[in-house]
Amino acid sequence: MPIAARRHAFVAALERRLHERCGVPPDQSIAVAVSGGADSLSLLLGLLVIARRQSSADGPEPVAVHVQHHLRESAEGDARHVETVCRRFDVEFIRRDVHPGRAGGNVASAARRLRYAALTEVAAERGIRFVAAGHHAQDQFETVLMNLSRGSGAAGLGGLAWRRPMDSVVPLNRSGDETIDLIRPLLDQPRSACEAMCRAAGVPWCDDPTNADPATARGRLRRDVVPVLESLWPGA
Repeated sequence: MPIAARRHAFVAALERRLHERCGVPPDQSIAVAVSGGADSLSLLLGLLVIARRQSSADGPEPVAVHVQHHLRESAEGDARHVETVCRRFDVEFIRRDVHPGRAGGNVASAARRLRYAALTEVAAERGIRFVAAGHHAQDQFETVLMNLSRGSGAAGLGGLAWRRPMDSVVPLNRSGDETIDLIRPLLDQPRSACEAMCRAAGVPWCDDPTNADPATARGRLRRDVVPVLESLWPGA
């Protein structure tokens, strides 16, 4: 890992949020949902720096999990890119293939359900208690705006949680007392910080064109609403 990445301010902020907000004890292995975007790649890289600084040679390191949804032609390229990055930094790479297009009904909802089910399955198989997602401050802002516009109560206005049980996201169908928690340690980091960490590590990222699709509610917010709010209140 380049020294610029090891010493980047992103890593220190991630480490603080990991313990203070997400409640992850030191020396815990974490399964990281890595799509290939700047957010998830920066999260993986930051967690890797922390793990290798804290642990002995045989200590737990993050495990990269890529879920291939088969919803666009470029998705396979994203999967290969994540695998290449993992090979470069000697990170365990696990791939899961899901097919939400075959599930019927709302494809986006099916993709989310199948993705979290796949992530939970990997964590359960490996005895990992934490699954990390790369949601950042812009994702949080958009979520709160959407919840507000839908008439949400206080829970919805709280936005995305720093930590929540995976069985609140998708039924686990598991026995035993040990839980698997979803954590989001980048919720107060702007996307620009994620991109800066990737640049410091010399890692390019993939851009999912569907994220900017104005035909979706989130894509329309990103194009037409968030820039106006940012111009009125910088850093909103």
